[in-house]
Amino acid sequence: VYIVFISQNLQQIFDSYYGEVDYHIYMAIILIPMLVLANITNLKHLSPVSMLSNILLFTGLCIISYYIFQDLPCTWERKTVATFGQLPLYFGTALFAFTGINVVLPLENQMKSPADLKGWNGVLNTSMVIVSSLFIAVGFF
Repeated sequence: VYIVFISQNLQQIFDSYYGEVDYHIYMAIILIPMLVLANITNLKHLSPVSMLSNILLFTGLCIISYYIFQDLPCTWERKTVATFGQLPLYFGTALFAFTGINVVLPLENQMKSPADLKGWNGVLNTSMVIVSSLFIAVGFF
């Protein structure tokens, strides 16, 4: 699903510049870097890619926030609950936001001090609170 999502977004971007191209072509182009990244077994070598993705995600959230706050309607004019048709989009976004949790155990095994991961102010809780807060803020506005 992730590859389809990326390829359809790339198709929307590049079709306006280079003409109509089937999104299956973009899927094939994306497949090569994804296979390379999937074969990296040492998290130490994967951390620069992860840092780049975090920077791009934060940049995207900043850009979205900029456009969201341009013409912000009053809170009483907004719907309090979304329609049932929008729930699959919410669950897909929420699952995407928390898919990185499956990296926690291998990450804990390779940490110099694994105790820093746990606890109420550990790396895991702090990062999950930040990610949850960002996505709740985007969902609210």
